Amino acid sequence: MTKTTLLRGLIATVFTAVLFAVILPAVQYVHRLGMRTTCRSNMMMIATAWQSYCTDYGSLPPAYTTNKSGKRMHSWRVLLLPYLGCKELYSRYRFDEPWDSSNNRRLAKFMPQVYHCPAELIAGGITTSYVAVVGPNAVWRGGRALRYTDFNENLGNLLRTVALVEVADSGIEWMEPRDLTFSEAVGGVNRDEVLGVRSHHVGSANSCRLDGTVQELRNSISIAILKQLFAVNTDKANLDDP
Repeated sequence: MTKTTLLRGLIATVFTAVLFAVILPAVQYVHRLGMRTTCRSNMMMIATAWQSYCTDYGSLPPAYTTNKSGKRMHSWRVLLLPYLGCKELYSRYRFDEPWDSSNNRRLAKFMPQVYHCPAELIAGGITTSYVAVVGPNAVWRGGRALRYTDFNENLGNLLRTVALVEVADSGIEWMEPRDLTFSEAVGGVNRDEVLGVRSHHVGSANSCRLDGTVQELRNSISIAILKQLFAVNTDKANLDDP
């Protein structure tokens, strides 16, 4: 092998390494952007589903249903199945049994992809990436199915209230009647030490307002602003891009 051949090989190797170093970050950025876009689309589809539910039933879905003794039975995520193109799965679900009955547990593996953020590394699981914010100051009030008129709030301000947040690695099975409490939700964004709003996106997590608008919540957002975003009957002025 001649020196010229070796030199050409070395130049080709260096060029390939430089090209890879330049292109790889761009490819990774596009990939992350695509996952964030899909996540936003998932949230908008969920919001459209609860708006359709509201049209049919005259109220928002409750965060969960209960039996006569007050035990939590079924999640809002199950109630929305017919509005997410999952009527067959909905028909197989037994509402006369708890969410974790032997029959219903068999359906867990069929979690709709709309409940899973693609940025979460574990695909095909049964835990949801999207949860409601539940509490006496929030849009979701536990087992109560509320109409817009039940809130002591003007409609425009109410619709700008955040109702759904992203919680990566939530540990909440999608059929489980469990979500995020108001106090957990306002604890900050992407704080690994506590259960709360968090994602695998860089620098922020997604949230969805009652009107279906998806809003990024940056890691630096203050607890005071989170409370304004999540609570009903608070001033939402100038909070569109916190």
